Amino acid sequence: MRALAVEIAQDPALARTYHERLDGPLRDAKKRRLRSAQDAGHLARDVDLDVAVDLIWGPLLNRWLQHGGPLTDDYADATLDAALSGLRPR
Repeated sequence: MRALAVEIAQDPALARTYHERLDGPLRDAKKRRLRSAQDAGHLARDVDLDVAVDLIWGPLLNRWLQHGGPLTDDYADATLDAALSGLRPR
């Protein structure tokens, strides 16, 4: 996947294909899950779900791609807690 990320950055056609076949559908599934959390009152109604996806999954992807530290359950939980605390209704 790391090698694929490099290729995607350099090849616009591959980037489009990756987005259409994998990233786009996964992103849509993540947004559906977050939308259900909004509907249940767990996330603010005005949260931009694209931003929310990036806030939650971006740090995990970054750590994985760049080997910036261990990608542990504790790190994932802390990242999720931090992101969700900022997305909850006030």
